[in-house]
Amino acid sequence: MGVEQSTLYYRLYDKDGGLLSKTANTNQTSNQALGPHIGRLDIGSIAPPYNVGSIKQHIAKVEELKGYVHMDLYLNPGDEAPVADSTHMKLNTGDQSRPGTQTKPIAIVVHHAEISKDPIDISGEWIIDEFVGTTRDQGAISFIMTNTDAFTGAGHVSRTRAGEKPESYAFDITDGTVDRNIRISWKSTSSSSKESWAVSATLSTNGQSISLVGTKERFVGDLRQSATPVKYVRRQQFDRDLLSGPM
Repeated sequence: MGVEQSTLYYRLYDKDGGLLSKTANTNQTSNQALGPHIGRLDIGSIAPPYNVGSIKQHIAKVEELKGYVHMDLYLNPGDEAPVADSTHMKLNTGDQSRPGTQTKPIAIVVHHAEISKDPIDISGEWIIDEFVGTTRDQGAISFIMTNTDAFTGAGHVSRTRAGEKPESYAFDITDGTVDRNIRISWKSTSSSSKESWAVSATLSTNGQSISLVGTKERFVGDLRQSATPVKYVRRQQFDRDLLSGPM
């Protein structure tokens, strides 16, 4: 497989336009020079499965992207909607119609967190409704601000698995922090399930509701078991204050 067939090409953007890529080939004496905005990845360096979520994570790592809320991947710059994170991309093929070729790079749009001028108050109840494989967790989590950049709280979850009886557990929130970049993190501990979680998220809004979107790491004892995406939606009666506040 030649260089073209074994390389994923992408173009970086943010709200202000094109971004310089750390993996661009700008050697003007090379016939592979594509300019400073076209990034390149060796497909063999990307851990399978080749889904959109894992590809975006790999690009964020090699580009050393920090302080961003999320990234969108578009197969074509003119597409109206980004590709879902779970979508599989056929990269291990020499077919020129595959995504991310030299002549048709994929587009990556980076959305950075906006810095708030005022403290962020996440007090209130947030809805939990998560699927991981055949397991579904449903419940709620409540936060109480203890000062302008710290919070505590508690939550409860009903867990159902295919073919098993539902089980319920409660958990406490510790080490809750909020910064002016709208980055929010906390730890959850459940004495009944012997599990703990470390959550890192950012505030997101679609103009109608507020969500916490991020990643939850699961631990049993000191051993990290998994990391999964999470999204907690704030109960509607609390949304108006945050939507009219400093977002």
